[in-house]
Amino acid sequence: MNDAVSALGFFRGKSSGYVNNPKIANESACSSKQNTVIFMSVSSFNDTKKQIIRSLLQNKYYEVVFGVDNKYKSSISEIKNNSDATLIVELNYGSLVNEFGTKINNFNGKFEKNPAKLGAYAWFKDSKFSFMWYIEDDVFSKDWNEFLEPYADTNHDLIYNFEDKLPAWYFDNWKVGDKKHGIQLAHLYVHRISKYFVNSLIKTIKEEKSTSHHEIFIPYVKFNSKSSFIQLISKHTQYACTNGDDKTNLGYSKEFIEKTDSNLFHPVKFL
Repeated sequence: MNDAVSALGFFRGKSSGYVNNPKIANESACSSKQNTVIFMSVSSFNDTKKQIIRSLLQNKYYEVVFGVDNKYKSSISEIKNNSDATLIVELNYGSLVNEFGTKINNFNGKFEKNPAKLGAYAWFKDSKFSFMWYIEDDVFSKDWNEFLEPYADTNHDLIYNFEDKLPAWYFDNWKVGDKKHGIQLAHLYVHRISKYFVNSLIKTIKEEKSTSHHEIFIPYVKFNSKSSFIQLISKHTQYACTNGDDKTNLGYSKEFIEKTDSNLFHPVKFL
């Protein structure tokens, strides 16, 4: 196991503080080229996303699956015509509602009918893979191999960026189905999950009367399932913590990225 990452391994109980030697759900299977996949969700298609998709496909570690919201079906042909992508999954919000009910509207956050994350999790649950990296389509890396390498032979159930301070919207009850879901805030633009974790997540969604925004619901499931986890190393989060949209926040510019000594950037709307 990579020493830089293994040194960060821990499990944190809700009120017990940090505990060494956590329960590891996948003790016999570390992430490998054969059992790990990258899933990138894609909405509308443009030149910037074409660059991001092409660069991701050049990684030497894992297969890449692209999940396309069926509201943007034209993106499927765009991806095929502008890259070497062969694995494309169509995501459907209606199918998710049929399986889980309208309570998933909280989970989806600002865009209630966006099937991106939950669609990816549902796909992964039934796939042959043991681990899945989920990457949003506005995440840019100068070198995906450099990003993936530190985590390549780990078996943690969840690798992500997080903070213990809950956001203002939690206290305003926005997208909060139950206050007990508020334990930690997750930043999920890039994260990796195990089969154990996704099974726990799907089970919890089905059994709970309500859900909450995925940024707090994911940590809630993590703690309840006693999933093992580590945080993304700091050099991968320095310029990848903000949220943005095409209208009010254009994210990091090409000029900023080129002059900045860092590898991962989010959001990146235009290159």
